[in-house]
Amino acid sequence: MDNLESQIDSLERDKLVSLLQENNVRVTKVNIKFTKNNKKNTLERWQAYYDSYDRMLRSIPREIVRVEKEVRKKFLSPLTPERVIKLKTFVNREVQVLVKKLEKECGTEFEKLGKKDEFDTRLEKSLKKLQSALEDQIEKCQETLDSENSQDGKVKIEELCRMYDIKDRLINELNLLEPLQNLNLAFNEIRKRSMPDHFIGQIQEALQTIVRNIQNDSAEAVSSVKDRKIRKMQVARESMALRDVVIHCQYLVDQILKAEGQRNPELAQQIWGKLENLLETGRPDWPAFIPNFKSAHEFFQELDNSAAETP
Repeated sequence: MDNLESQIDSLERDKLVSLLQENNVRVTKVNIKFTKNNKKNTLERWQAYYDSYDRMLRSIPREIVRVEKEVRKKFLSPLTPERVIKLKTFVNREVQVLVKKLEKECGTEFEKLGKKDEFDTRLEKSLKKLQSALEDQIEKCQETLDSENSQDGKVKIEELCRMYDIKDRLINELNLLEPLQNLNLAFNEIRKRSMPDHFIGQIQEALQTIVRNIQNDSAEAVSSVKDRKIRKMQVARESMALRDVVIHCQYLVDQILKAEGQRNPELAQQIWGKLENLLETGRPDWPAFIPNFKSAHEFFQELDNSAAETP
């Protein structure tokens, strides 16, 4: 996706904020506990205070890189050397801000208690562990992405956009990536088994036109605020219906792929009934595409009838 990295950046900032909030809750509990026990100005309190920050610092590399990994796994996006530099820069910049705050709030109190050396030793140890963990997490992330992205048979989002003439923004907004990937994998399996695949092109052609019409309507200029709101709601409903169409289409193809004796004609009929209803009740132009999708159901029936006739 064109804006994938900006989305990852946003998610990582959100994760960092979450870690900061968790630390604030822990620090508040520490302060309340030691104040109630008349130990507000004790070394024990400030050690507990530091331990809370240390816990947060240890969590940052793991949680931030986890966000990077999960999003890139989903979108089959590699972790480039340029991105690694940017990731390290982000983590180190935010850690520097936290360290300054820790030195101001906690280091000063250690110094008052004559334990400045202990604070410095603790901080040095924490930062070394953080840097080591950051390197380890990035390396593991890289290995995971390289391995999974090359083995699962999925295609990059750019290829899906081309295949179905859909904008990456719409794929993301509707969470369509996984349904389209699954449908594409099912199609590939049909081809791999050298099964008749005439219906695949018909379905893809129909989806391309459906997507193109939705996107064109979404982009049309509407004069009034009221009309824009109505158009936006209409496109949203149609887009969600599109997602259901893709999912049920994949369910139907999955039934075709089942081994003889494992196919479920009743379930296939229910899936087709739902898919047909989605097309009949969607946009006014959708019913015209019913034959494109029905060809898959008819092929399933042929397979099922042929299996039943086999002695």
